[in-house]
Amino acid sequence: MVYQDLRASDPYISPGLANTYLANVYPVLNYTGRSEGDSWGGFWEMNLNTITMHRQRVDGSKNYRSTRLTASVLRQNNNILSNGILLESAIFARQDYYNLENSLVANPSGTDIYLTDDAIHRSYLEASVMASYPMYKNGLLGVEVLEPIVQFVAAPNAKRNWKISNMDSLDVELDDKNLFSMNRNPGYDLIETGTRVNYALKWGTDYKENNLSLMVGQSYNISNDINYPEHSGLTSGSGFSNVVARAAYSHKLFNLYYRVRFDNENLQFTKNELAFSTKIYNVDLYTDYLYLKNVDDGYGALTNRQEIYYKIGTKMTDYWSGYVNNRYNIEGEEAVSYGFGAQYQNDCFVFSVEMERKRSYDRDYHGDTGIYFTFAFKNIGTFKTRSSMSDSNSNRTSRQ
Repeated sequence: MVYQDLRASDPYISPGLANTYLANVYPVLNYTGRSEGDSWGGFWEMNLNTITMHRQRVDGSKNYRSTRLTASVLRQNNNILSNGILLESAIFARQDYYNLENSLVANPSGTDIYLTDDAIHRSYLEASVMASYPMYKNGLLGVEVLEPIVQFVAAPNAKRNWKISNMDSLDVELDDKNLFSMNRNPGYDLIETGTRVNYALKWGTDYKENNLSLMVGQSYNISNDINYPEHSGLTSGSGFSNVVARAAYSHKLFNLYYRVRFDNENLQFTKNELAFSTKIYNVDLYTDYLYLKNVDDGYGALTNRQEIYYKIGTKMTDYWSGYVNNRYNIEGEEAVSYGFGAQYQNDCFVFSVEMERKRSYDRDYHGDTGIYFTFAFKNIGTFKTRSSMSDSNSNRTSRQ
């Protein structure tokens, strides 16, 4: 897994420094273990993750390094009350350790950049309770299910430590898939603080070989202390997030879904996504249209983005399968990325090789070509390598 972002818009790197440093990530080590369900209706989950980020000046005169070690534990219980309410409770504890050597640090405004050597310990504790009440009835379209869901998350209103650069949670985004996540950040550098309430209403029906489902939801941060960019959908100034919704339809011949996010104040769309998938004989077809509003273009400006993605896969033999894919920028009239891959799978292990060409760019990143090799023993673990041939003349290899 490789993280790299040295854009001029990064609040941790000034425009004068952005073009003079290259980032390399050493092997990422990650372990996740989960216990079996117990008599209390719950389980334990533990996660260990470590990464080292190395930045080097283009002329080789200076080096900057940061190492992070994270350990976390989760306890989750799932119960059905006598009145039919589904109750899910969870407690999550995490400890982060950062070792900074000549680390580049900036204040929230992006000015006063300086270097520091420091060891940072960060503790984080949160608890959540989620309740849902599914109600069934026989309707015109078959069995219908209406389910209101409410989740309460208690977390400290901790101030952000600006010595910790955000390198792996830049692309945080609220959608229907992470609405009820205790931490919506894709990485570890940011933590979601503040007590909040998440709520949604779901409806679904099954009729013969047809399945239709609808969902609409929102989040409210009680402390209103949110450190997320505008395009994430989590900020509004009032504590309320954007509204997210989803409509999905499944048939034995195809699947169709539509995801949308819109501003809770002016009801303007900030995200539209429409996807379609089907299978014709041994060929799997998938296509996706995506529209995002006010996305950082990599040069510090906000712009709208429209993309279309497709993937074609097929099973060539009992053990071998392959695919090709392409992502196209409609407004820019150019391919964003494309690739192909092949996979071998039997009863014992899975081996795959993939090639991906990325053509996205900004003032510091000019695309690269990555080759991935993955080898996994079923029920044991995965070994993955990535060789990157960057157009910015930097080669990186990582394992996880």
